[in-house]
Amino acid sequence: MNISRIQVIGQSHVKALREASEIRSLNFCETEETDIAIHWLLKERANGTKIGDVPLQTSLERAGELGPTDLLAVTILGSFHNAVGLLNHESPFTVLSENEKMSPKDIQETMIPHHVMRDIFRSQIAGPKLRRIRESTVAPIFHLATPPPKKDEDFILNRVNSYRSRSAHKSGISPSQFRLKLWQMEMEVLSESCAEFGITLLPPPPWTTDAEGYLEPVCYAPDATHANAFYGELVLRQLENLVGQELVEQRPMSQECADVG
Repeated sequence: MNISRIQVIGQSHVKALREASEIRSLNFCETEETDIAIHWLLKERANGTKIGDVPLQTSLERAGELGPTDLLAVTILGSFHNAVGLLNHESPFTVLSENEKMSPKDIQETMIPHHVMRDIFRSQIAGPKLRRIRESTVAPIFHLATPPPKKDEDFILNRVNSYRSRSAHKSGISPSQFRLKLWQMEMEVLSESCAEFGITLLPPPPWTTDAEGYLEPVCYAPDATHANAFYGELVLRQLENLVGQELVEQRPMSQECADVG
């Protein structure tokens, strides 16, 4: 039997995938057709504390062992929308989407043009790192979209005291429509940037977003921006499908494997 290999490298958003993988192991739900390795990249914060456990160079060396029928997934970019838009700003601003038509007199906040916000997002794309990842392996590479925003502002406020050294209760959570707009804009820019290096942006799995595009509550992790193990399981299934596994719809979960939320 040929076993396809899937390697995932990333930062905090890999936690959901790791939790899903651990639940698979506990419930004996691991598939025999794929070998999945999930690397949380080692990073040192400004205060000296370290998060993650695998250096980038080690991950890239292992990626070099993958073949063209294997798969590399990365999740290292796509969170800047939270940095600029999760909390309300002291000087409120808004961003018009490309096709929105509004008169300046209708806008109370400072207006940032669509193309300017796109340029800001593009400035955060680590092109050299994407190139380095692309050159590390012959396997197809997918960059995972970050989970879309959580619409429930009270859920976020009840679980986050501060974000990036700012008080969440003092600042308040930005309106959900604004946060969704920023996420969509960043994903568009990330998709374009990844394509320049032969990397495909993988959208959130089916059934994880509502009709408006927000993250479904069943996928919420107990914080402001992350998804949970249920979401992680669906991402793992996406990746397995991409290396030739049967479609998710044709692989019903056992109750044990379904109960990951």
